[in-house]
Formats: sequence, structure tokens, C-alpha cells
Amino acid sequence: MKVAFYIPAKGGTGQYARLYESARSLIKNNAKVYWIAPGMDSHDKDFILIKIRNGNICEALRLIKSKIDILIISSELDGYNLIKCINFNIFTRIVFMQRIDTLANYKFHIHNSSSFFSSIVWRVKSLIYPIVVKKFIKNIDAAVFQTPFALKDYEKLCGDILHKDTYILPNNSSKFWSSKSYLSTTRKDIGLESIRKRNVVAYIGNMQFYGKGVDTLIDAYDMLRKNIDSVLLLVGNIPKEFEEAIPLRISRSPYSKDILTLGHIENINLVFEYIDICVSASRMDLCPNSVLESIAYEKPIIASDIEAHKFLLHYDELLFEQGNKVDLCKSMFNLLSSEHEKNKNISLVKIRKKVFSFDWSKELYNILKNISRR
Repeated sequence: MKVAFYIPAKGGTGQYARLYESARSLIKNNAKVYWIAPGMDSHDKDFILIKIRNGNICEALRLIKSKIDILIISSELDGYNLIKCINFNIFTRIVFMQRIDTLANYKFHIHNSSSFFSSIVWRVKSLIYPIVVKKFIKNIDAAVFQTPFALKDYEKLCGDILHKDTYILPNNSSKFWSSKSYLSTTRKDIGLESIRKRNVVAYIGNMQFYGKGVDTLIDAYDMLRKNIDSVLLLVGNIPKEFEEAIPLRISRSPYSKDILTLGHIENINLVFEYIDICVSASRMDLCPNSVLESIAYEKPIIASDIEAHKFLLHYDELLFEQGNKVDLCKSMFNLLSSEHEKNKNISLVKIRKKVFSFDWSKELYNILKNISRR
């Protein structure tokens, strides 16, 4: 089987890692993988890397001389641009592998834009988006969604057009990225030994200030810190647009010295050694790897009650009202002050771990094999 991956120019770390994992799985099953990279490159010697000069997608696709069994596209917007510039006849099957929730992202920015002009821009994008998606969906052969609610959103948007092969494949609970033997980060590198005996609350993931609810988490932590000695770890890349907002908010905290930003850490298992509670306060998300990693490490979790977290965590005891800093503070306080509450939380996390402990790469390979035979 010959498979081409079109890698988004602005893919998130989790999105990129899942695509990489799926490509590695295909190679293990004797597939030939083409890695078309306008943004993130791969240095994997087993991939056939197709680089793009000046964003010229058509040029890259023409470099693939032989017929491809499957083209995987993870962004409907990128897919639409591809459809406009090239004849898809060189591909047997075109598969949309949804990795981001573009529609929810647009809705969020409409209601949370910093200016009236910015809000108008996002509204215009959201009006154009359904037209783009329908055009794209018409040209694909199959779609792999991460969650049932994501599939429902597309069904509402596309109506009868989405009568394709559709599959649901959520992310799994895995230590895949944090257990690689070549990762060189050490305990000394991350410098957390001084907090080992303190209560540690952590958020791991993209540091999108509002979208990921980092503002709510810091507000709730300030309330918690008044009553319990603790440290807040913020682990992940800070997007360019929030490089000022996040440090500014931290500096305004009376406990700013106890709020540590670590940036992106590949060897994340070292960080989990120090964590007492994992928190995800997102206002929007699709199927967050960070929550599933916390499940894999069987850490106490508290997350906002958005659809993505309800899907992954299921139990109300693991959720708090999204945006409610008092509710979040109360949940964190209960977990840190009561061994009973902590053990109860962990027992529920272990149940969810069983649900999401499956071989994600194998499942995807079977789906793609099924699609290629149709």
C-alpha cells in the first residue's frame, strides 16, 4: 500500500505526532509512505519526504510519479486548496482524517475576539467555511473522525453530502511519545526537584490562553493557593499571540513565584513523576492527547465539562463547570486535602483507561486497508 500524508503548515504538536505515529505504523506493515511537508518536516529515513518550495503544493504532488493508494489530509481547508490546484486522479482513495475542530475554533474566536474588526473577520470566515467544507467533502472517498460529536457536527454541516465511508477513531490512552528511548531530557534538565514534596497542579498542552482555559486555571489556582501550599506547572508551547498575555497574567498573581512555565518537554514522563493533579480547563477541544496521557499515567484529573472531556472522562466527578473558577478551585482543593477523594478520582480514571487502552496505530491501519480495498 502506498500512502501520502499531507502535513499542515500550522499543525499542533499532538496533531503532528498522531500523523507521524500512523505513518510509522504503516511502514511497519510494509507500506510506502510519502510525507508531503509544507510546514513540519520529518527526518525519518523511512519516509519519502516531498518538500514544498514557496508553498507550491502542486509541485510536490507532481513529484510523486507512481499511483498512490491513499492520500490522507487532516485539514479540510488544506484539502480544499489541493482540490483547486491538482487533478486527484493520481490517488485511488482520498481520506479526510480529522485532527482539528475548525468549526468550534471559528465559533470560539467570534465570541472571544479582542476587537470588533477581528470578530467580523472570524464571522466572515465562518460563513465561507461551510461552502469550503461541502466542496471538499464532495471530493473525498472516506472520513475518519475522532469523536461521535465531531461526526454529528459534520453531518449537520454537510447534510446528505456526507454519505461516505465514515469511521470514528478517538485518540488512545498511551505513553507512546513519552517513552521513546532516544529522548535525552533528564530530571536535572527540567529542574523540578525542589517541588517534589509540595502539592503540584499541572496543565500539559498547547498554551492557548483563552481557548485552553489557562486564564481560568490561573484564577482558580490563586484561590487554591490561599488555603493549600502548592505549585502550578504550565507545560507546553506558548503560541506567539499569547507570548505577552500569559507572562503578564502570571506576574499579576500574588503567587507568581509558584507558577512555573516549562515550555514544550518531549520526555514528559519525567514531569508526571512530580504531578499530583492534572487539570484541563479548555473552552474548546476535540480529543485532547494531554487528558489521555494523564489517564495513561493514572493521575487524578479534573477537566471542564465540554463535549470532548465528557467523551473521554464520562464521570461528573472528574468534571467541573467550564469557566467556573470557584468550581475548579473546590475540585482541586478536595483532591489535595482528601485521600479518599483522590483515590476515588484515580479509580474512575483507571476505568476510563481501560476504555481507551487500544492499539491506535493498528486500528488506523485496518481502517485504511479497508478503505483501499473498496
